Amino acid sequence: MSYYKAVGRVRGECPHSHKSIKNAYKCVVRDSISCHSLGGGAYSDRVVKAFKDGEQFELNEEERNELFRLERKRAYGATLKEL
Repeated sequence: MSYYKAVGRVRGECPHSHKSIKNAYKCVVRDSISCHSLGGGAYSDRVVKAFKDGEQFELNEEERNELFRLERKRAYGATLKEL
């Protein structure tokens, strides 16, 4: 079964699996907001990654396009609820 996670080299993985890219992306955004609120230039390095049976895979073209659409919405000011 495929699932998605928010993963970063420094921040590590989020503690749960997501059934959709949208929910994994929301997790990335929440982590970014949380880090930013700490001040001092703190930031999140988490990105969305695809997994199947515990093994990491590259996002396919459809998944990358979906992630791109979500990132654009966020860049234009969409809130987490609006994504």
